[in-house]
Amino acid sequence: LHVKSNYETLKQWYFQTYEALAKHYLEKKDAKEFLSRYALKQEGVYQPVTKEVRDFVAYYWQLHKDIGRDIDELSSKSQWI
Repeated sequence: LHVKSNYETLKQWYFQTYEALAKHYLEKKDAKEFLSRYALKQEGVYQPVTKEVRDFVAYYWQLHKDIGRDIDELSSKSQWI
């Protein structure tokens, strides 16, 4: 399995990104400048820069609108706790 190598790659990316964010704030730069690496405001809403991520967000948002707002009234709280 490639789980460990993928995990290490992801972990390294997180550390690099966090370090870049910390340096950005230490230099007292505008947060929007850092955010613009990942998201841009379009029609009043921040959208991911990367097309694949933007497509996923659009898909997931539509899924949420279709089924995510439904309240399950067939089960009770005691069944889940």
